[in-house]
Amino acid sequence: MTHQPALIYEFGDFSVDAARRQLRGRGGVAVPLATKAFETLLYLVARSGTVLDKDELLGAIWPNAIVEENNLTQAISALRRALGESRAEHRYIMTVSGRGYCFVADVRTRQPHSETLAAPTLRTMAVLPFQPLVAEYRDPALELGMADTLIARLSGREIIVRPVNSVRKYVELDQDPLVVGRELDVELVLEGSIQRRGDSLRITVRLDKTADGTSLWAGTFDEQLTDIFVVQDAIANKVAAALELQLGVEEQKHLTKRHTENVEAYQSYLKGRFHWNKRGPQDLQKAIEHFKQAIALDPSYALAHAGLADAYTLLANAGSPAQEIMPKALEAAQKAVSLDEDLAEAHAALGNIFIYYLYDFVGAEREEKRAIELNPYYATAHHWYSELLMGLGRHQEALAEIRRALEIEPLSLILNRQYGASLLFARQYDAAIEQMKKTVELDANFAVGHSTLSVAYRMKGNYAESVEELARFQELVGRAETAALMRESFAEGVWQGFLRAMTDERRPANLTPYNVATFHAALGEKDKAFAELNKAYQNREGILGLLKVDPRFDSLHDDPRFEDLARRFKIAPSDARRIGLPSRIHTNDGTNA
Repeated sequence: MTHQPALIYEFGDFSVDAARRQLRGRGGVAVPLATKAFETLLYLVARSGTVLDKDELLGAIWPNAIVEENNLTQAISALRRALGESRAEHRYIMTVSGRGYCFVADVRTRQPHSETLAAPTLRTMAVLPFQPLVAEYRDPALELGMADTLIARLSGREIIVRPVNSVRKYVELDQDPLVVGRELDVELVLEGSIQRRGDSLRITVRLDKTADGTSLWAGTFDEQLTDIFVVQDAIANKVAAALELQLGVEEQKHLTKRHTENVEAYQSYLKGRFHWNKRGPQDLQKAIEHFKQAIALDPSYALAHAGLADAYTLLANAGSPAQEIMPKALEAAQKAVSLDEDLAEAHAALGNIFIYYLYDFVGAEREEKRAIELNPYYATAHHWYSELLMGLGRHQEALAEIRRALEIEPLSLILNRQYGASLLFARQYDAAIEQMKKTVELDANFAVGHSTLSVAYRMKGNYAESVEELARFQELVGRAETAALMRESFAEGVWQGFLRAMTDERRPANLTPYNVATFHAALGEKDKAFAELNKAYQNREGILGLLKVDPRFDSLHDDPRFEDLARRFKIAPSDARRIGLPSRIHTNDGTNA
């Protein structure tokens, strides 16, 4: 990229520090940006008021690479998310049809302090799933697990490493690492291969520049499987040396931190996360089994306890009885925190349970903020914190938080879906529809994406589209009969006919009381809506945490029963004992519900 003066550019609530390569928002809070997105912003603000052609921008931002115009489009989209600007707005970036873009906000410049000029450049990296040298000897858990462990160790203040969910799909044997690196918008790619014979391992690793393929370091390691931690330590240290990272004492500890010394426990944990990321009920059961095996082998393995908590929580969300499953999730998360107070995954898991089971919003915010403090690049913590803020009606904060998560993990389906949900609950229905269309374009078989799009269409009064998207969701989760009923009832009686079919004797068995309550509310049947909501409360349906901001219940807000129900979202110690939680659980006396 063309050299930019080491100035600080200020506009609105934002500042761009060219030396530190940072975008900061209100209160000086850092806003994560991918490398190319930041370079695009810097190029635009330095030439504010000038219309810049797309070819000029492509040549300046990607000077040594052949890239498509879509790369620039994605960078501009990321900037708009970070700045809180929709495509239809022109507060900061204006699209000039047929030409390019112009930064239209008033920009002020100032000189940075001397210590800013000396600050190191933050780098971005992707660690790809390791590949087997012999295809028939694949070990997916080990291949992805090696990447996952190195991602955790290398992530820190000096370098941003794309999370494992961003690289998970790049497991095919014919992937071009440099092409993948450009897709992920990173400067560096770490790739590796594994050859396994019995307990013997040969691991070969390369660290390359994405722009031109220049190799910064390569190495080969021959070890026993029992010494896998030695290999990981060596790779992490070699990468740090190749990048000349200036690590403090804490960063050095983080680089070689081992969550367990038991190789069998580590392998069981990797298998648990492998199945957990597939999300299906059967895979979640397998994940629970593997996490339990890891804990049996090493009871002090905090990551395994956090993984177990996450698996139980998702299993409850998938339809298993919350009153049976969630106390187990809570106990596992508490154990993880007690074993390692500095483990971001443990605090994030605990916070999520506070949101959707205990309805303890104060405790949830404390835990999610602690997770972000421990690991600012843990996208899941930003995601769950965004959901909490959304449930509290703090919509601008929620949108900002999910945008931060997307900057870390821009291709994540679940994060893109959450961005659409945040827009929906903020009553920005047109923007929500646009975002959810983009999400399902990423993967047409992403079931939850269709469900959220259905609600957005419903709130706009586009009932035919709403029913079709909900039917598509039912098909994707294996409920073809339910999908057929939805389409047939709408064809026969349009919206009213559909609502009746969802609430009378034809009501599909897989609809939860909360969902049925939304249909009764749409029919104006308040008594029946509250009856179903009370059932949802008794069942501990997690989505009740969003009750007060769910637009489908706006018609119930003036009924005293609504406030009475909302006030129940405060779990006192006696209530905790009543629902079977561990007696040692600490609950908050206050509520922001």
